Amino acid sequence: MTIRRDRAKRCVIHDDSCPAGVDLSAFQWCVIDTTTSGGIESAIAPTGQGANFRGVLVNAPALGEQAHFTTLGDEEIKCASAISAGDEVTVAGVAGTIETAAAGDYVVGEAREDGTTGQCISVHLRKYQKNA
Repeated sequence: MTIRRDRAKRCVIHDDSCPAGVDLSAFQWCVIDTTTSGGIESAIAPTGQGANFRGVLVNAPALGEQAHFTTLGDEEIKCASAISAGDEVTVAGVAGTIETAAAGDYVVGEAREDGTTGQCISVHLRKYQKNA
């Protein structure tokens, strides 16, 4: 499936990369995490709903290929459910899509537009943990 996106909705302030520790070919425009083993960082799928994260994957690497991800700025992310502009969003689960954040979740950022399930929307990335 090809995801249509609008380059005007992206404003990358900081990005990073590391080898994919697992096959992330289905995670383009989704939230990912990283892990470190033996001093080497590698990209992995997020650990679950509301979990901590590293950035938004902008390519589709297989195991061992370089994973490129945005950590700061405005980036497009795939929705797991309906989201309204202005909502704080979080990781919806191990698929790396986003949903509206609840108390205690790690917030990926603030939605800049409305979105529906499976749609990519622009999110202003601002990582913090939401208070109760």
